Amino acid sequence: MLQPLTASHHAHRWLRLAIPTFMLGATLLTATGASGAQPVAGSDPAVITTWNGIAANTIFDPVASGGAGKANAEGIVWVSFVQAAMYNAVAGITGDYVLYKWETPGPKTASPEAAAAAAAHRVLMTYFGGTASVAATLDAALATSLAKIPDGVAKDQGVAYGKLAADRIIETRANDGRNAPIVFNVPLAPGVWRPAPPAFPPFFDPWLSQLKPLMLDSPSQFRSPPPPAISSDLYVQEFNEVRDYGAKVSTIRTAAQTDTALYYFDIAFKPIQAGLRDLVTRHGLKISDSARLFAAVDMSLADSVIAVWDGKYYYGWWRPLTAIREADTDGNALTTGVPTWEPLIPTPPYPDWPSGLSGAIGALTTALSRLNTDGHVDITVTSPGSSITRHYDDAAAMQKDVIDA
Repeated sequence: MLQPLTASHHAHRWLRLAIPTFMLGATLLTATGASGAQPVAGSDPAVITTWNGIAANTIFDPVASGGAGKANAEGIVWVSFVQAAMYNAVAGITGDYVLYKWETPGPKTASPEAAAAAAAHRVLMTYFGGTASVAATLDAALATSLAKIPDGVAKDQGVAYGKLAADRIIETRANDGRNAPIVFNVPLAPGVWRPAPPAFPPFFDPWLSQLKPLMLDSPSQFRSPPPPAISSDLYVQEFNEVRDYGAKVSTIRTAAQTDTALYYFDIAFKPIQAGLRDLVTRHGLKISDSARLFAAVDMSLADSVIAVWDGKYYYGWWRPLTAIREADTDGNALTTGVPTWEPLIPTPPYPDWPSGLSGAIGALTTALSRLNTDGHVDITVTSPGSSITRHYDDAAAMQKDVIDA
């Protein structure tokens, strides 16, 4: 665990670490300024966490609660657009980091705080402001943010530059494949995914498999290896493990294993955003470093979803519910069908392979450990459904729990 540190020591631990990796765009890991640079006037770093929270509520909350009701896999893509715009809005003024797919620096006299708020507001309004209640909420939030900044040239310049930063992200994401009419229509056979009972929902957002990534060259750039062949010993081993440990009622699964499964079923991307806000607040990051951390993590999460969906669509691998219930049809004499088998976790509406949870946590932990000079992740996340809170300081520990879950 991290021991309590002074504010200056906290900030120093999470400064720039230039290690290019496919999980983190090289531009977000490259510093152009000195780590000890003084913040620009009117640059309260809380604006980054504030607007991350506003974005998470706007995107993930149900429509009945004033949000867009986006599910996890799609929602994190929209969040990444907001964070990328805020990152450019801040970095273009402070000069601490290289801009993301943009070459237009802002006025050095501008307020990064005003720029960040204006950028986030414009992205959210562009994509979700068509609903009057959402637009009113976003406008009120912007007014609150800007009221904290003294009127004057710095504020005006910041707002103008933030809008430009947002427009640049919106421009880069035009015609990126969102909502493309892609369908999954592979003929049914052993190993092939199909909608699951009782509702039999279709493949969720198959267009994510061909969405233009933010930092990867293509969705298939790091396509996972195929699932184990049904005829293989590994398939039988995993079949038996999931059947016995993953059953809704299991005689061998421990209470601790059940807690881990339920925790990771429910933490999703919105609680992860809350964990990131807690992290940057505890560490006292200045506005540039806070904007960079959110952008690096959320853009990595978005690209991990796109890469995972590429694999899900390409392999179209059946879920355990189907594989276990219909095992008598799979051609393997070592697997036996259990027609009444029920999983502990409800079956989601998309293929099983590769694991979306593993991809997301792999991106999260890799990004955080590379952003931290000590290699720690230091994240605390609460599961809203189970109210279980877990803290992870080590990437490998979090990854192991995810694999077990």
